[in-house]
Amino acid sequence: MVAPNPIPAPPQIRTLTTPSPPNDPPTDTDVALAYLFEHDAMHHRRLDGGIYVSQDQLIDVIKYKNAVLVAAAAANPVALQVAPPWFANAMAASLEPIRNDIATLKADIATLKADIATLKADVAILKADVTTLKEDNGAIKDGIDSIEERQIKMHKTAVLLRNASLGLGTGTPFEEVPFEDGTYPWNTIYKRQTLPPLTNVNEVKELTGYKLRGYFVGYFPNVEVPRSRKNRRKAVLQAIGYIGN
Repeated sequence: MVAPNPIPAPPQIRTLTTPSPPNDPPTDTDVALAYLFEHDAMHHRRLDGGIYVSQDQLIDVIKYKNAVLVAAAAANPVALQVAPPWFANAMAASLEPIRNDIATLKADIATLKADIATLKADVAILKADVTTLKEDNGAIKDGIDSIEERQIKMHKTAVLLRNASLGLGTGTPFEEVPFEDGTYPWNTIYKRQTLPPLTNVNEVKELTGYKLRGYFVGYFPNVEVPRSRKNRRKAVLQAIGYIGN
């Protein structure tokens, strides 16, 4: 009676070429094909993120390759110590697509760097053209004294313009708008109250007590706090860029 082959059948993966079942004992060709099968499985898993080659399938491929190696080593341990001459050529041919992918990736990175440089130039032109944003308490004071203050004002302008284009903020959330003094309010403490992030209009409408007051005095430090909560909320909405009613 013929003893059963201890080597499991190679797993079937739709996106890969599955090698034929190995000889018993495995030949040098069987060993090389097992290595290439493992290499292809790892390569496809890295490329598709596990969509076509799952983790369990990759484990089965590795187990299959190891079983082929063990069987080949048991049959001819000396021959397995040195790879056959054609093995290096086969591996080189298999690795060539990866080298091409790396070269393409390097070219894409170079293009991306050039695009970033162009974008920075465009942003510099935009910053030069942007004027100081006016708020309800009057024009923001002219002649900012330091580069840091100018950068804060420019960033605030960009955020306000973006928030103004987002409607209620329920689809794409609002970005954080700094207070008049340049500090960022989200999750800071005012009168022992944590100021919540204001990512949409509904979150502003839910502000009450010290949280609402904290946002108002932060955006309008020199303005008397309105007695009406509705007016305070309306002012805060305007301060973060919302232009609706």
